[in-house]
Amino acid sequence: MAIEDEIINIAELDVGTELLNTDKLLIETNNGTRLLDFKDFVIGPDNISGVREDQIEYPQVGEAAANSTSSVWESITGFNVLTTDTSPGVRTAYKDLSGGIELSKFNYNAIANIASLTANWEDAASQLASVKQDIIDVGNTTGVTVLSAVNFRVFANDNLFPIKTGTNMNHIQFNDTNRNPETTHTDGSLKFRFKAGSFYITYPDESNWSKSWILFTGKILASNQTAGFSTSFNVSVRRNGTDEITTGIPLVKNGKFKSLLINHVELIDPGDTIRIVANDYQKIKADSFFSGFRITAG
Repeated sequence: MAIEDEIINIAELDVGTELLNTDKLLIETNNGTRLLDFKDFVIGPDNISGVREDQIEYPQVGEAAANSTSSVWESITGFNVLTTDTSPGVRTAYKDLSGGIELSKFNYNAIANIASLTANWEDAASQLASVKQDIIDVGNTTGVTVLSAVNFRVFANDNLFPIKTGTNMNHIQFNDTNRNPETTHTDGSLKFRFKAGSFYITYPDESNWSKSWILFTGKILASNQTAGFSTSFNVSVRRNGTDEITTGIPLVKNGKFKSLLINHVELIDPGDTIRIVANDYQKIKADSFFSGFRITAG
């Protein structure tokens, strides 16, 4: 057979569709033609062609042109990030990209944290909506809530005898007010009288008022001493008829009484009734007054 009959043209070879680790590569070396296992073929910087400088299209005008051979940075929340003005052919390392990588991590963590708080915000929004509705409900209530003020101040604008109710039981009366609790608390369980009879106040029941610390203040001016009347005019503030919560005696000098000042804090329960009683049937002067103001819940 002639040699030319054994020649096979490469174009006549079967076309392969993949390379396996067991396949061979035919290579030409300085020592002749060799076979190389595909698994031993390593591609690296030393056996590939790089991009030629003349293949890079640099900007021709503007700031980018001046920076065509350098890196341009922009600080974003403390991270240095390459901008689009950086030369297209600049060879980058991790330190050049670290700013962008760390910024991405920062943003990811921030978004994850916000996502974790979503349930808390929803719960807070629900609670705020509930509080808002409670405020609306209070506003729509006809003047009666456990928070409604039950403050009072009564005074005498004339000399007034007490209302005699028995031995050593004389209820002090007044005839005017400049702080009427019935204007701020319209519940029917509140009872308040300051004229046409002795003074008293019955605080609302527990469904309409809460136990509270009340500051009681007052000034009782006894009329001048006259024959047949005691020089010891004892005045006391009583709760529910018999519970004496504070008492005092106006001083007397040369037949004349001085004022008795009342300044006392007491824990008052719903339904308690407050009166002022005296041990003698003695007039009180005009400008005498008595008041009760809520300090805080009990």
